[in-house]
Amino acid sequence: MTEQNSKNKDYLKTLIIVAIIGAVAAVIGDALGIIPYLFPKGSDVVRIPPEIISPSLLEKDLSDANIYLSDTDENRVRRFLRDDPAYPQLAKDCLELLKGKRLSSGVPLDDINGKYKEQLGLPSNKYIEAGQYDRFGKLKKAIFNAWAEKQKAGYWQKSFKDIALPRT
Repeated sequence: MTEQNSKNKDYLKTLIIVAIIGAVAAVIGDALGIIPYLFPKGSDVVRIPPEIISPSLLEKDLSDANIYLSDTDENRVRRFLRDDPAYPQLAKDCLELLKGKRLSSGVPLDDINGKYKEQLGLPSNKYIEAGQYDRFGKLKKAIFNAWAEKQKAGYWQKSFKDIALPRT
């Protein structure tokens, strides 16, 4: 019987060690922000883990596409690129639309974001939910509208394709 008790104690010790390792892993996962991706709930099921891209690399790529961060507060937009999952996604979608191209004149990313929210029918202070993302259909129009707002009267361009020029 003592051999059986010894096996039970060893088994219990193993369970306790596994539980401690699991708890430590959960705390680390929570600190790194990966728990919602491992255990999605509700509308989060469609969530895709974000690629880790530094805001400075994203900013350089945006600049190459003739998209700058803001007319008013670049640091605020940098914080959004770092902390708000919707902003880097918006930036990446803009870059994907402009792959190999650049806008004919500069447009601020925060203006594109505002025009995109208008296209989605959202107030400017509302967060864009993952399920609301219409990646390209409305984004082209939002980019064009943000561009058009920066132009003087009399421009001839009528759509996104007119302002997305090949990079030279």
